[in-house]
Amino acid sequence: MKRLDLTRAPLEGSCLIEASAGTGKTYTIAGLYLRLILEAQLPVERILVVTYTKAATAELRERLRARLVSVRQLLEREEAGEIPAELRKGLSDPLRAARLLSRALLDFDRAAVFTIHGFCQRVLQESAFESTRPFELEMTPDPGELIQAVVDDYWRHEVQAQSPGFIDFLQSAGISPDALASRVSGWLNKPYMEVRGPYDGMDYKEIEDKFNVEYGVVCALWERQRQTITETLHSAAGLNGKIYRKASMEGWFRSMDAYLSQGESAWFEKFDRFTSGKLADSRNKGREAPQHPFFDHCGSLLELRERLRSAYRDRLQRLTAGLIRFADAQLALRKDQAGVQSYDDMLLNLERALDAPGGERLAAVLRGRYAAALIDEFQDTDPVQYGIFRRIYADAQCPCYFVGDPKQAIYSFRGADIFAYLRAARGARNRFTLDVNWRSA
Repeated sequence: MKRLDLTRAPLEGSCLIEASAGTGKTYTIAGLYLRLILEAQLPVERILVVTYTKAATAELRERLRARLVSVRQLLEREEAGEIPAELRKGLSDPLRAARLLSRALLDFDRAAVFTIHGFCQRVLQESAFESTRPFELEMTPDPGELIQAVVDDYWRHEVQAQSPGFIDFLQSAGISPDALASRVSGWLNKPYMEVRGPYDGMDYKEIEDKFNVEYGVVCALWERQRQTITETLHSAAGLNGKIYRKASMEGWFRSMDAYLSQGESAWFEKFDRFTSGKLADSRNKGREAPQHPFFDHCGSLLELRERLRSAYRDRLQRLTAGLIRFADAQLALRKDQAGVQSYDDMLLNLERALDAPGGERLAAVLRGRYAAALIDEFQDTDPVQYGIFRRIYADAQCPCYFVGDPKQAIYSFRGADIFAYLRAARGARNRFTLDVNWRSA
């Protein structure tokens, strides 16, 4: 990978710049922007600049404008020698350069600096015929209410049909309709993602039946022989006193009372102290562990509980996968019926339009409108976003620069997709790096 030389960076084809924090990323973008104005003589409305948040867009817009102002001021003072080397190629004719910069500043309110969603919204509005999308779709910036309504329907029809034990498990895990909506919202509207449940998920009902039988046996033994069991533990001289402290036992006995009368809501961590396995592992050398059928059944109950909870987790994963598929279909249907779309819908709609028959015509229209593109914070992209720019610019001579930090492409919680970044790297005609950290230099 080559170090980027702004004076020689090509103004054609697809290029990737890997830029870590502090390496002059914004300075480089502004330098390319100026070269496109001065060398390619592009007006600001034909240079597409995209970043990923409104705040970043506003800041980048101001930085670009400030760079135009500073270079024009140097020209006006006839101090071209102070102009950075990467810009001098476009200043062979200072009068023309000043004219181009003045025009750019005069027209800067029309500069095509957008968020990714803002760009897609504008394209779909201005190219409704080419994109085959309706002219007027009401925006729903936050589809949260729609998502919650779909999740509530799914909960009523699918989740509430499960066993009481599974419902108790969900409650103990903090899984409610609201929590489930929050859990899946980040996975919706992503057609590139394959949704799978567990490959060999267990059927919890058979395990649940065995658990319930064993729970009943333990309850009966405790009810009939509680005093015998507690005295057996109190008098067990062969147990490790650090594990089986007599001062702790009364609390364990009360916890067992609660668990066997209230069920899973009263589960306690020290239950294993009543199992034959734990008792055997905790005996002093050469001593016998206390014996009682209750301890054997507690061991069986604990094993079944662990198996059952594993099966419950599998079922939750399968239900979650089913919810994602259900919600994607239902949300698309309900939004179409209501005549609304979300910001993510705009991205999908534009990608589909570019991928459909006639999509190349739309791509050509967009290349005609935006003859160059600078895509900032590209590490935050996903396959849909990359697919849009690839379809517009990949096979064209128009300059398209993707600028990002690959070390941050692992942050999927921000929407990043490392595989989208790697595909862009493979597809770039040129790859460059900014490898000097000016913050620490």
